Amino acid sequence: MLLTKNSPYENLVGNEPIKEFLLRIVHNKNVGQSYLFAGSEGVGKSLFAKAFASSLLNTENDVTHPDFHLYTPEGKLGIHSIEKMREFSKEVYLAPFKSDKKVFLLLDAERMLPYSANALLKTFEEPSDNTVIILVSSCPEKILPTILSRCQIIRFQPIATSVLEPELFKTHESISKTLLQVAAKISEGSFSKAHHFLEKGQFLRKFLYQKLAHGFASYPDLILFVKDLTAMVEREQCQENETAKNKKNKEEWNNLTAVQKELIEKEAEGIVAVQYHTHLKVLFEIILLWYRDLQAYHACSPSFIINQDMLDLLSLRFQRGNVPSLDKVNRLMKESMLHVQRSTPLNHVLESLFLQLL
Repeated sequence: MLLTKNSPYENLVGNEPIKEFLLRIVHNKNVGQSYLFAGSEGVGKSLFAKAFASSLLNTENDVTHPDFHLYTPEGKLGIHSIEKMREFSKEVYLAPFKSDKKVFLLLDAERMLPYSANALLKTFEEPSDNTVIILVSSCPEKILPTILSRCQIIRFQPIATSVLEPELFKTHESISKTLLQVAAKISEGSFSKAHHFLEKGQFLRKFLYQKLAHGFASYPDLILFVKDLTAMVEREQCQENETAKNKKNKEEWNNLTAVQKELIEKEAEGIVAVQYHTHLKVLFEIILLWYRDLQAYHACSPSFIINQDMLDLLSLRFQRGNVPSLDKVNRLMKESMLHVQRSTPLNHVLESLFLQLL
């Protein structure tokens, strides 16, 4: 058992076997050159990757360390640009400044366009001896197979509900047990999705379920609902933008060059774009959970209903009949998320979704 009190993984939740593995390879000096941390969103992949980098560089999560290079998606589309990937492939072959190794961490690695990924191929085919590359991805199937084949894949598991709920309670002590259970179910073992729901999704859930229970009186009624729902989601995105802007130190910002300012703006836009997609995933999970609970209600299995505080609304919706199958709902959710990723306006996506769920 290598995990100690001063371990960089001490405060990380879940995936204990991976903690042991990463500690062991560093302790035994058996570290490879390329790793892929794969698993669903919010299970701790990036936190583990930063802790791993910290142990390799013998620092305490110092993101300013000269031998630590962090790459995140940029711009309004939240992608890794070809310019950044070319910069990556050049930096890899430079000698370390301070440590024995350099660590390159690429978050959301699947968010590379093919030509951006191609710019990295040589880096993986002819790696530098003193470099460790860590890719982090929730969708490894979208990464070029030629890159995947050169990485040691470490698969992260969803955080168990028995672990997740107590951790959520530590930061949300005033939340009811029912809401914690809803958050844990919606999250599918993802701490960040559960936290996101508890912070921003509760009002959204009530708003959605009230309307889905009572139904739409007419097509204009549906359009108005979609307009309000879209405004709520986009308001969250605006708040994220404002938060990103407010994080800038005005004095430091004024001392930056135009090129530096542009790079920071792109990075901030990338973070907001990724957060926006997380918010949309939570939205679709809330909708999916409603229809899942309707099926449980139909099967007379109250113990399987997650939204225990919404039983009256579930009963009201069930009495109206014509409950769509979960297969249909699942398919529509996947299609809706795909349309959003392809930049279809959210109001159009939601209108189509609810029309098909009538």
